[in-house]
Amino acid sequence: MEPVGNYDHHRDMSTASTQGTFDPGMSDVRSLLTALRTDHRNMGILLRLLRREVTTARHGGDPDFDLLTDIMNYLTVYADAVHHPREDLVYAKLEAAGKGGGLVFVASDHAELAADGKQLRDEVEAAFSGAALAREKFVIDAMRYVERLEEHMRWEESDLFHRAESIGDEAVELGDLAVSDPVFGHDTSPRFASLLTHIRDSVSA
Repeated sequence: MEPVGNYDHHRDMSTASTQGTFDPGMSDVRSLLTALRTDHRNMGILLRLLRREVTTARHGGDPDFDLLTDIMNYLTVYADAVHHPREDLVYAKLEAAGKGGGLVFVASDHAELAADGKQLRDEVEAAFSGAALAREKFVIDAMRYVERLEEHMRWEESDLFHRAESIGDEAVELGDLAVSDPVFGHDTSPRFASLLTHIRDSVSA
């Protein structure tokens, strides 16, 4: 995939929003796309924080492993388990409408991102627990993950989502994916309260 489109992780962190959330259950492609784009803005905020901590480690400093743990837990609990499967639903709708040409890799890309995210989460949790962690390996793995996820979102914004606008009125049944964002949703999960504080502090800094 080429890094195209207008997704930009340097956007002001104050763009964090819950405006893309919608009532769970039955939705249409258009409202789902609104929610997915909001997810991308919010995920971009977390990737910016992740990049900051990785840069600290690269320059010999000690990253905030509490923050890293929260970020990776969110990205594996929500992004990989909810956000990406919702995008798979969009692809399935495009395929059914005969407009999914060249998009067969969407689900496999999501699976690879999930595997990379789990690996990085495990590295962070091991380091947080006191295990020796090669700084160079952590920096390489983390930056590769950040850059790949950013590239993936840029491509989705410019291609997958753009195509899906043409079937915006199609109904989508979310089923088990009708869950609220545990950080940026209307009711933040207690396990992510510290992460939300970090985000707010970053916005006000």
